[in-house]
Amino acid sequence: MPRFLSPEWIAALATAVGAVTLPAHDTFVAFTLHQVVSDGPEGSGGGYGVTFSDAGIRVVAGGAVGTDDLVFTTDYGTAVALNRGALSAQEAIESGRLEVRGPLEHVTGARKMLVALDDAARDLRADTTYDTTHDPAR
Repeated sequence: MPRFLSPEWIAALATAVGAVTLPAHDTFVAFTLHQVVSDGPEGSGGGYGVTFSDAGIRVVAGGAVGTDDLVFTTDYGTAVALNRGALSAQEAIESGRLEVRGPLEHVTGARKMLVALDDAARDLRADTTYDTTHDPAR
């Protein structure tokens, strides 16, 4: 069972995404969505990126953030709640627990791909463990 945001978890997410048959989607500008976690446990890597393009979805550990990328920044507890589905991104934004930077219009045509990413991660969520010293649900 991989620990959330660990290199093993990111590799498992990449494998899950690689097995997805991509849906037909609208035209969109290729972009990378970075989830940056400000206070994750040691070895969590601080986050990951997901690149969306016509070639598909690719998951990368960490990585530099470009000026045209979307960046979601949050603390570990909020990232856990988002991953578990206990908190929606909208709720996190409204409560100030999730900061979003970058061109949100990039996601408009990529919504079907975002759903495919969420579907691919579903089984991984069930097998994910979390650092309870950073977990608000403990």
